[in-house]
Amino acid sequence: MQPLNPVKVLKLLSETIRLRILNLLIQTPLSVGELVEILQLSQSNVSHHLKLLAEYDLVKSHKKGNINLYHAAENPDLPRIIEN
Repeated sequence: MQPLNPVKVLKLLSETIRLRILNLLIQTPLSVGELVEILQLSQSNVSHHLKLLAEYDLVKSHKKGNINLYHAAENPDLPRIIEN
C-alpha cells in the first residue's frame, strides 16, 4: 500500500457522495445494490464512486457467495490526513 497523498484524498472525499459511501462502509459491509437503495443513485454512479475510492485503498471488496461486499479499508494514513 502506497502512502496516501493528502491533497488527492481530501479532493476525493470533498465529493459528498463518496464521503457518504465511505461513512456507510465504515459501519458495515454493503453490496452495490444495497448502496444504490440507500443512496437512491444509479448502479453505474455508485460503482463509479466505489472504483475511485478503491483506487486510493479507501475501500476493499470481498466475495460472499456471488455478491461483492464493500467495506472501508483500514488505512493508517487516513486519520492523519483528516486531522491535519
